[in-house]
Amino acid sequence: MRPLGASSKGTVLDLGDPANYPSGSATYVIEGRLFVANAGGHLFALSQKCPHLGCRVPFCDSSGRFECPCHGSKFDLGGEWIQGPAPRGMDRYDL
Repeated sequence: MRPLGASSKGTVLDLGDPANYPSGSATYVIEGRLFVANAGGHLFALSQKCPHLGCRVPFCDSSGRFECPCHGSKFDLGGEWIQGPAPRGMDRYDL
């Protein structure tokens, strides 16, 4: 895997059956240091790093969003920017 737009080749990581990721969920995959999120039936592999300053962005079950604890950036389940100082949405990996 590699972030979209990166020049390096990256590595291949088997994330298993898509059915393992129910709609509305964000599952942390330790081996890839990423989240697999299912937003309305669309799967996304998202970097755990905030595009602002690189803090680890956890998924908040109560709000259903990714919320950066460092500076308050918020991202929807698909990794799109909602608010805060981050200049863009979360980095996505090819699936």
